[in-house]
Amino acid sequence: VTRAGRLTEQNFPRESIPGAAAQGRIGDFYLANEVVRFVIQQPGRNISPLPYGGNVIDADFVERPAGDQLGEVGLLLLTGRTANFTQSEIVSDGSKGGPAVLRFRGADILDDYIDIRALPAVSSLFRESLQPSRELGLKLAVTYILAPGSAALEVIYTLYNPSTSEVQTSWGTLVDSGGALRGFAPGIGYGGTSQEALISGPVPVSEYLVQQGSGVSYGVIPTAQTAGTGAITLPISGVFISLFDLSRKEALWGEEALTVRIAPRQGTTRRLYLGVGRNGPDSIEQLVRKDLRGERLRSVLGTVTGSQAGERVIVGVRRSDWAMHASPTDIYTAVETVGTDGKTEFSTQLPPGRYVLRASVGARRG
Repeated sequence: VTRAGRLTEQNFPRESIPGAAAQGRIGDFYLANEVVRFVIQQPGRNISPLPYGGNVIDADFVERPAGDQLGEVGLLLLTGRTANFTQSEIVSDGSKGGPAVLRFRGADILDDYIDIRALPAVSSLFRESLQPSRELGLKLAVTYILAPGSAALEVIYTLYNPSTSEVQTSWGTLVDSGGALRGFAPGIGYGGTSQEALISGPVPVSEYLVQQGSGVSYGVIPTAQTAGTGAITLPISGVFISLFDLSRKEALWGEEALTVRIAPRQGTTRRLYLGVGRNGPDSIEQLVRKDLRGERLRSVLGTVTGSQAGERVIVGVRRSDWAMHASPTDIYTAVETVGTDGKTEFSTQLPPGRYVLRASVGARRG
């Protein structure tokens, strides 16, 4: 069972999502099924890293909610353009069965909050073709689709070029973590990629990005246009900027980043999923492998010693047979649980392979 609609004074207590980062207000839109629910901000101007509406601002579980901890997730074009969605539509409210669907329409616009090229360490590396002041003139739409029983919201961006010349742009997301979420990327681990590493270090592309809170993880999972490509993510003061469909770090700076090429009076689409998982990043890994990719998983069980009741216990998982790793220390995924006195049992599911696991208990490592 799914449902979609607008938040009103009457339904607000039932359909809004409470939590430390909750932003939903009357007039915003909601999507829900029996597993997860989301709030989409209504069109309009806001004071935030994503200054315009039409983006996901709240998300949580239906049963045993963790409380909304998500900041906002929206479209990023070039190194500092976004979408200004001015029209909204409830395509399907779910009352006739099937998915609940919302759609917003608008155009690209300069994000006057953030510009990657303004970062001193990397500003000189970006080509002029990536400057956000370059007007694209695109007509944009975003369609949100929540299927029954799914823990992932499907997000489809449609980009239409009404001009008589080809338009080229990069695409990705800007995720406002609100300062309370920890970023995680497979092959990199927690914290994301520093500016220094982007310049001189080996940086693997990642298949998806995780924002981890307390008892919940949010996954931003793009659908790759080309096999072997992924995301390069840069954290900037609580905001995570990702460019997608890149095959190597060096592609971030130049023409290779312009992976979206739209012929005159033609359109194209790009797709991602916004998933909600319990506890650590391994829940997003399971969602990607099992639910979205249909891959087979194996159960992994273990015990961590030396923990105390209530302590945060994190088990970092590294693939010893994963060629994409930049070094043996890169984290593939992580399991998080709450410690008990003496011994803490944990469990997860992973694709077949060879792994090395290392536990972190509170401030101690073992």
